[in-house]
Amino acid sequence: LSTTRVIPTTTYKEFWIDMVPGQQTQPDMDKYAMSRVSEFGTFPRVKIGWAESAKTLYKRGVQIDMSYEFQREATLDILSIVIDRIMLSQRTSLFKKAISKAINGTATVKTSTLSTDITAGQHKVNYESWLKWTASFAPYTPSTYYCHINTALKILMMEKPDVDPIQIMAMLSQGPVTQNIQVSRGLWKNVVIFPFTDNTIPENFVLTLDKRYALERVIQAGTDLQETERIITQQFSSVVISISDEVSKIFDDSIFMLELD
Repeated sequence: LSTTRVIPTTTYKEFWIDMVPGQQTQPDMDKYAMSRVSEFGTFPRVKIGWAESAKTLYKRGVQIDMSYEFQREATLDILSIVIDRIMLSQRTSLFKKAISKAINGTATVKTSTLSTDITAGQHKVNYESWLKWTASFAPYTPSTYYCHINTALKILMMEKPDVDPIQIMAMLSQGPVTQNIQVSRGLWKNVVIFPFTDNTIPENFVLTLDKRYALERVIQAGTDLQETERIITQQFSSVVISISDEVSKIFDDSIFMLELD
């Protein structure tokens, strides 16, 4: 997630920016790019705001019921472990919610269109298609990849050339590495692959995003309850841990899906 927005109510509006005419999911790159102007020229303007329709945050939670004996003998440490395990499940649920939100409405590119060595129906990826895929994200940097475990193995085990072409380019430069080569190397820097063993993401699909600009978490203020010490000292017999939050997209064009067709 790029950021977390805390709101006072259970309704919120998603981020909105000037769009390309006739294309409601693609921000207009020309509008929010800086432009050179004359001395008395007018700088280009970009309009940002909130979407017209509001959305609702839904509450999720769990109730912990404690026996009388547990209340008498429990320590802060053991209850903290229980609550931490519950919050681990909550974070996993939020993670999958973010993936689902990112997948919805995201454009898909097929590997067969990126390499002439791949034919539709093979469900494969090669080094050429992978390089073209990562390079196509400009001006974003693909930092995180999400896919099924079988798809992750195809990526990790794909055949690579004996000598990386990027290294060859660096050797031929005969001096300091050029800026273009540094950019190419940057495509592989700090890349993280998250494999799933369930059906969170279908097999042969790779969700790719620049996590700096892709998604935000919207949470209602005061709904994240983790007051373990107060539970012990006041000897509550039960406590409800609940949270109201949602995930929304920021820049749609920072999220893409690769299909190994």
